[in-house]
Amino acid sequence: MATFALPTGLSITRWASEFVTEFVRENPYFKYMGKGERNVINVNKDLAKQNGERLRIPYAKKLGGTVVTGSTALLGNETAFETAVDEVVLTLRRKAVIFGEDQTYKTDLDLLSAAKSSLVEHASKSIGLDIGTALGSVIVAGGAGLPDTAVAFGSASGGQKTAFDTANEDRIYDTEEGEGFTAAVLRGAKSMARRTATGSSFAITPLKSDAGNSIDTYVVFAGLTRFEEFAADAEVKAANQNARPRDVESNPLFTGGDLYLDGVIVHLDPSLPDDEAYLCGQNAVLLGWGKETSMIKDVTDYGHNTGIGYKEIRGMKKASVGGVQVGVVTIRFTAVTP
Repeated sequence: MATFALPTGLSITRWASEFVTEFVRENPYFKYMGKGERNVINVNKDLAKQNGERLRIPYAKKLGGTVVTGSTALLGNETAFETAVDEVVLTLRRKAVIFGEDQTYKTDLDLLSAAKSSLVEHASKSIGLDIGTALGSVIVAGGAGLPDTAVAFGSASGGQKTAFDTANEDRIYDTEEGEGFTAAVLRGAKSMARRTATGSSFAITPLKSDAGNSIDTYVVFAGLTRFEEFAADAEVKAANQNARPRDVESNPLFTGGDLYLDGVIVHLDPSLPDDEAYLCGQNAVLLGWGKETSMIKDVTDYGHNTGIGYKEIRGMKKASVGGVQVGVVTIRFTAVTP
């Protein structure tokens, strides 16, 4: 006699859909992610449709020179069209939990629900940590037409750090000794970002408003200590108190959400270090996906062990050309010398 069984395929499919939705919602950087270089985090899924380990992203350098006017011949006065390339290396990433039969005698749906929160949290935290690592990484110039590589700050050599600082001297903002994150520091970093447009092949371009009002905006990602310093700054408090709606649901004085001053959003990421913050414009970080995050399940030992988890194929890198970070001003907080 056949015994009724829960249609597990239906349960698994439903839970997988919820996982993707909740993963996106829990990701602290989600609202700054999008397809194309006009986003802070430039998401590219080209390799999701074809095989490949490396995703190369071309750049067109800013045109220089003057226009030809009047009867002056254009032939012979052309400007060379220069290009560069950046590269993201993709890696298979997996995480799972396993339960014995004594824990799984109910239904697949119960099992998936039990582990869902932990897996969503892990996937979201993982991508957030990787973005933070990318923002703080040291860029090593590729040379001879080769793409740059990125080294985590803690793994970079002294020579690599020195070369990076030299190549990015117009986009590393050093505070005064013992200075915290204040409105003055924010404006100094923003001014530095703006000045990259005057002489660099790759300017740090602000985000453009979708409202059609030509508002230029930058975003600063800061750790907990620096975010709290900025929130406590007298000018920042006055701006939120006097220049924004006094609404409990929208004013960050009440909600503790993102802060805004002088065209710059300050966003909290508690995982970031306290010695740096990152002012970002467009195309600050490259995020390549060969396979988007999805649920996986495995049953072994004659059905005794059931494992569930997620997998993805992705890579991430701070955008750069010729050793220069193209979308970030690194704010370094100088500690007091003992």
